[in-house]
Amino acid sequence: MLDELLIDTSGGHNITETVFVECSAMYRKDGSESMSPVGETEFVTGIAAQSASGQYGDTKVAAGIVGYADLSLGDAVTEVLEAHIAAGSNRFRGVRNSSCWDTSPEIV
Repeated sequence: MLDELLIDTSGGHNITETVFVECSAMYRKDGSESMSPVGETEFVTGIAAQSASGQYGDTKVAAGIVGYADLSLGDAVTEVLEAHIAAGSNRFRGVRNSSCWDTSPEIV
């Protein structure tokens, strides 16, 4: 959340801008599964707009946004990327696909 991030960034360093990198949060509950990650970009854009108001200091929070899109969709990923771009208010910069993950307790 914005107030928590501002506490983290106010430790004496001159942080002028931050970049948000997807973390699988605030996905859309409704609609197609492929479009659900756009909800995260929409949410972060709202936080970035709060920050851009200047009421929270000089740091431009989420000046860049990296979201998620399922690249295995092939050409259909175009719709998702265009939705991220529209939702990102000129902040959307690209996608991140997390590397492999397994629930095995032997893999930490």
